[in-house]
Amino acid sequence: MTALGKHWIQPGYRALWVLAFRTDPGARNMMAGRIIFYGVLLLVYTRLWRAIFDSSGPIGSMSPEDCVWYLAITEWITLSLPRNFEDIEQEVRSGEVASQLLRPMNYAGSKVALGLGEVAVRLCVLAPVGVLLAYGLTGQWPTMPQNLWLAAPVGVLAALLLLLFHVLIGMSAFWFNDVSPTSWIYQKISFITGGVLLPLDIYPDWLRELAQYSPFAVVYYQVARLALGYPSTSLVSLTTTLLTWIGLALVFLYLIQVRAMTRVQLHGG
Repeated sequence: MTALGKHWIQPGYRALWVLAFRTDPGARNMMAGRIIFYGVLLLVYTRLWRAIFDSSGPIGSMSPEDCVWYLAITEWITLSLPRNFEDIEQEVRSGEVASQLLRPMNYAGSKVALGLGEVAVRLCVLAPVGVLLAYGLTGQWPTMPQNLWLAAPVGVLAALLLLLFHVLIGMSAFWFNDVSPTSWIYQKISFITGGVLLPLDIYPDWLRELAQYSPFAVVYYQVARLALGYPSTSLVSLTTTLLTWIGLALVFLYLIQVRAMTRVQLHGG
């Protein structure tokens, strides 16, 4: 595992990260679209939560304002992710992936490095936007506003884990050619078991218990709960869990990378 980690922080990968970090701000239209979507989504759900609380009362220990802040945090992570699995699919289909073997770095590692550069920019841009939107729509800070700072380190780890999942989806193109069904299934599972739009507190008991075993509950639900200051979530345990999932994803991605490149060399993709 240590060797794998060292292998993926070589100068070539750092250069790709810097390249993506510097060029991603140029995609201004895409970023503007994400910000507009962010605002519209929070506006709609702010009114939805108020209507729900007015008609049925509180949901667990969360106030309607906390629910809006919760959504601002989960969408901050979601909207920071590039759809790089589409780029991988296109390169596999066109055969361009064969030329990537000439680079002194592995293919999956280069995609992770590029994705991290894009994620870093988007996290930095969307964080203050999310804070301003959530505060502007609710008129108040969450129950424990000082815990919002904890969203930064754990949010970065959560985004990294999701980025690894995206690259894994893209790598499936070596076998399935079309990653659309895989990405669609992934998206639905992550949104449901992660509690992206709706906190897991409102789920039926059986579904909430099932969702807790998925990595998406850690990435979304637990990260948001920690940032909002709920005592059931510990920074140390959450960080440890995220790092464990990241380690497993890296190992799996490395194994997929080896098999995929062997397939390219033997069969031409």
